[in-house]
Amino acid sequence: RLKAFVGGIDLTDGRYDTPAHELFSTLPNEHKNDFYNGTAPSTSSNWGPRQPWHDIHMYVEGGGAYDLIRNFQERWMKQNP
Repeated sequence: RLKAFVGGIDLTDGRYDTPAHELFSTLPNEHKNDFYNGTAPSTSSNWGPRQPWHDIHMYVEGGGAYDLIRNFQERWMKQNP
């Protein structure tokens, strides 16, 4: 049985988050060296707010996994003819 995973965000600066999605209180600790706010560039890691993230991904088996493969192949071939 074919299995597939899809979704998830890239692992880069500012992507770590906690389930509470705190914008200010975690700046001195959890987000001390992992601050990013692309929606408000004038913000700072000293006062915030930080940009929250919520990652969504899924696990698929069987026919749905074949559909994901086909979708990936079609998109790949469109970008790299």
